Amino acid sequence: MFKGHKKINLWLFLAGLGSFTQTNFIIGYFSFSEVALCLFAPVLLFKNVNSLSGSYFKPIFGLLCLWFMSAVVSDIYNHASFIQYSKGLARVLIIGGCLTSLFILLRKDLLGYRYFAVGLAFSIFLGFFVFKSGTVDAIEKFQGSRGIDYESTYGYILSGALTAFAAVCYRRIPYVVILAFVAVGCLDILQNVRSGGALKIAVAGVIFFYQIQRSGARQKSFNLTYAKMFALCVLGVIGMFLTLFVYSYLAKNSYLGDKAREQYYTQSKSKLGLIMGSRPQVYAAVCAVVDKPILGHGSDAYDVNGYWDRAVVDLRLPKHQGLRESYGLLGYIPAHSHVFQAWMEHGLFGGVFWGAVLIFYVRFIKNSMLVVPDLLPIVSLIVINSLWHYIFSPFGFRVPLAGQIALIIAISDFQKKSMMRRVLR
Repeated sequence: MFKGHKKINLWLFLAGLGSFTQTNFIIGYFSFSEVALCLFAPVLLFKNVNSLSGSYFKPIFGLLCLWFMSAVVSDIYNHASFIQYSKGLARVLIIGGCLTSLFILLRKDLLGYRYFAVGLAFSIFLGFFVFKSGTVDAIEKFQGSRGIDYESTYGYILSGALTAFAAVCYRRIPYVVILAFVAVGCLDILQNVRSGGALKIAVAGVIFFYQIQRSGARQKSFNLTYAKMFALCVLGVIGMFLTLFVYSYLAKNSYLGDKAREQYYTQSKSKLGLIMGSRPQVYAAVCAVVDKPILGHGSDAYDVNGYWDRAVVDLRLPKHQGLRESYGLLGYIPAHSHVFQAWMEHGLFGGVFWGAVLIFYVRFIKNSMLVVPDLLPIVSLIVINSLWHYIFSPFGFRVPLAGQIALIIAISDFQKKSMMRRVLR
């Protein structure tokens, strides 16, 4: 069906271009790429099933199937409404379909992800100003005219452009790309996009670390030693605390504005610190998981047991927290986490799937980051962002999410095959 790298790259560009461009259809918003990739998935899987032997795709896809079955059982057990039942199952099916199609395309041309990233950058702009996505509608609903600002709009557009720039230009100007991540990260922090800024600075540090690693021309192994892995972790912790210190100083002294100062003081009073104070939804979801760890609360997970109120009280937070409180006012159990939302709604196997992907990413950091040097900034961005987002951020756009997992699996498969060829020589 897809022959030749040029045609694959074109399909990947179009998949990226249609990722954020959505239309509302009966049960919710669907992007153009989701529809196309899910329709092609069975055909691509049938044509390539024999070549998937030994691929890391199989266990990951198997866990996703368990998540789907767990979602079916959970929604039946919890008597979910048809609309919410359909939405919950659609999320799993769409991630699975997009993951399948994008993985099969990327395994034929790993560097094709650069075209996907460029298409994605254009799609973000189109999704905000032309084909408005469900996320944009939600922002405008809750924030009104303030919805079009850096934090909720221009920051996303700039992040997409940065990713595309890194994908295309890293090979020629690696240190300019590193500086670009630092610059945009600092801008994010100054605009009170704290986690986004910190993650971009962390990504710059990881790229620089691995840039030094790959500078040795005689390097034959892509594996990090445990000593280097430990050093990377120590540097990460130091960087995290340094960023937190800088942000705290700027916020307390009103350099980021009065709103940021008020937000800092409110969230830093949390019993579990600033991070959990800014993510009370995660605490609420954990409480919900503890109550129903096996079957979950279903896709129709109304907060009838007061998990949101428990989070506000336990974390010693004020009851009015803008958009964060609006999640509780909608009546559903808030989550703000891939892992805990899937677990809370669909039971144990929802959490197991995302936990397994996280573990796979940690393994990738040690063994496979330098397998495709031209994609170093992309894989660094994917892995570092995912370690945070899967635990502390809600589900977003499904095509980029599936594309990221697909790329990491495809690179890991490529390394595995390369090692087998080396052994057989």
